[in-house]
Amino acid sequence: LGMEYSNVSFYNKKKDNYYKNENIKVVSNYNFYGIKNFTPFVGMGAGMAWNEFHDEYYNGDSVGRYVKRSLILTPRVGFEVFDHVRFMVEYNLFPTFEGHYKDSHHLEFKLGIAFGGGKKN
Repeated sequence: LGMEYSNVSFYNKKKDNYYKNENIKVVSNYNFYGIKNFTPFVGMGAGMAWNEFHDEYYNGDSVGRYVKRSLILTPRVGFEVFDHVRFMVEYNLFPTFEGHYKDSHHLEFKLGIAFGGGKKN
């Protein structure tokens, strides 16, 4: 069981919009032990997200700006090496609201450090 903070921003040139998501969540993983110094895992996270969406930029200014707080649910899969270095893929799911965030679900590739934990002898 742990806590995670994430901040993601991206610009969609085709749709001319900007999206930012900050979230904090509680995460839990199940480790599959078996190979020395390599531990695959699956997990889930849930928490609170702050979504900001800017639509139709014109001369650097946003014509429409929407900010909304929502729940976030994040299934994840990955592996840990040397009991502390983690590589994972996580999919972020948000409830859709007012049609502005129907495309805000996104896939993240992460690299992280785990403090504590590790295989118990």
